[in-house]
Amino acid sequence: MRIDPLSLTDIARLRPLWLALHAHHQDVAPHLAPFVSDEQSWTDRKRQYEKVLSGEGFGFVAHNRSSDIGYLLCTKQPMKWTATFAMPPMLWELVTLFVNPDWRGQGIGSMMLDAMDEVIAHSDVQVNLVGVIPDNRRAIALYRSRGFVPTWLTLTRFQRSPIAGVISAKIQIQQFTTGNVEALKPLWLALHHQHQTVSPDLEPFVDDEHSWSIIKDSLAKSAKDGLLLVAREDGKLTGFASVAIHDTATMSEYSDTWLTGDKIAETKFLVIAEDSRGQGIGRALLDAVGANLAERGVCDHLISAIAPNARAIHFYESRGFQPAWLEMVKRSNIAPNQNRT
Repeated sequence: MRIDPLSLTDIARLRPLWLALHAHHQDVAPHLAPFVSDEQSWTDRKRQYEKVLSGEGFGFVAHNRSSDIGYLLCTKQPMKWTATFAMPPMLWELVTLFVNPDWRGQGIGSMMLDAMDEVIAHSDVQVNLVGVIPDNRRAIALYRSRGFVPTWLTLTRFQRSPIAGVISAKIQIQQFTTGNVEALKPLWLALHHQHQTVSPDLEPFVDDEHSWSIIKDSLAKSAKDGLLLVAREDGKLTGFASVAIHDTATMSEYSDTWLTGDKIAETKFLVIAEDSRGQGIGRALLDAVGANLAERGVCDHLISAIAPNARAIHFYESRGFQPAWLEMVKRSNIAPNQNRT
């Protein structure tokens, strides 16, 4: 058995291995259906691999004589949780790791991960990211053994109608304008502090002012698009939901696996005041988001939470969202954040 570097000319030989992984995803998580066809899956995945190997990415293929039995691809990506974690701006993402089932348990995956680590060790970037379907417990166990820590969980509601609910007459939901975004700062910072409380092992975190400087721009964009909703009770701001709508073609981590429409909505932030939780405000906001999306003809929806926030995840599951993508991070050579608040 040998492990050789991958090049652009090798991509076609990865097709049967990727489709075996696509089938595995369907086997371990059938409840996440509908899944795309093999043809669409490989078309989208092939495009990703071409981008990886044309840029700063690299890969390996494991083969036994004339048979390919596994492969790995890794690429450099911008760090996307800039409003939460104090990490370098770039990280290495493990795009795919797959070993043919007949060859598992022989250390082939570990050998390819060792080869990946050797390349990264000579890089100026020392943070690794990998995404995995949460039901793929064997893969999660392998990544944990390599030092990866569950960090961010995305839950999806694809090709399903919004859940209708009854909103309390006391809760008023309205669209927020760009000029009012600053009023949401205390609510956001309360969530930022909660992240630090429920996830101390994921430090370092960015300081409050840095976090808010990023979030307020995101909220302003949602407001401009008519997708920033706030909850009030007796005139008091008690929560908000910020939504973005993406072209499916730009979300390759979903388009090569799940069947969706042309647009995918992302509830980027759902924030409830600490003293207002448990009063139906989160449900009211998600109902309002669902109504907004229905008017726009968008029936594919995702939402995320920091992985250790079990309470938020349980709530999203109660609203019909299902854990679909767990991102795990391995960090090294990062000093603790002295400005943590």
